[in-house]
Amino acid sequence: CYMVVTETTGVVDTSGASKQALVFTENSIFALQEAGIRLELVMVASGFGCTGPLAAVRVDDSVYFWDRRGPHVYRYGSVEPIYLGIERAVRDIPGSTLASIIAVHHFPRRQVWFCVIEGAVTDAAGGGLNAIYKYDYLRKLWTRDSASPRAAASLGYLSIGTIQASPQAYL
Repeated sequence: CYMVVTETTGVVDTSGASKQALVFTENSIFALQEAGIRLELVMVASGFGCTGPLAAVRVDDSVYFWDRRGPHVYRYGSVEPIYLGIERAVRDIPGSTLASIIAVHHFPRRQVWFCVIEGAVTDAAGGGLNAIYKYDYLRKLWTRDSASPRAAASLGYLSIGTIQASPQAYL
């Protein structure tokens, strides 16, 4: 028996947290798990999904992702909304922009950055980065920064995932 997941919007390796990967669609989350010598795809959440292929990032035992309603966190089999305090800003983001959101773990600051992009980030002259929504996951606080051309260029060329160096190296 095979399960076909069409229109996958993102995949996040959670091997640091468990022996599985999360597979996102627009309205479901599946876990790709080891079952002896086989891999099984098991639905772990319905009604939640990821807006684009770079809109999810793993932080320790959690996966932060941008759903069509805003940012959420998947942790130990459950999904929790984390957009409280930025609901209006989230509602104002055009639907056409949602697929280009980029999630980055900024390890030194203990933050997850959701970068909202309209257009392509192509050069230091500005690209299309509109805003960075920064979530401090230790304090559960949001800040929003308007993106500078330098920030757009840095995010456009850095390896998406986790920022390990000092924050000054990027902004």
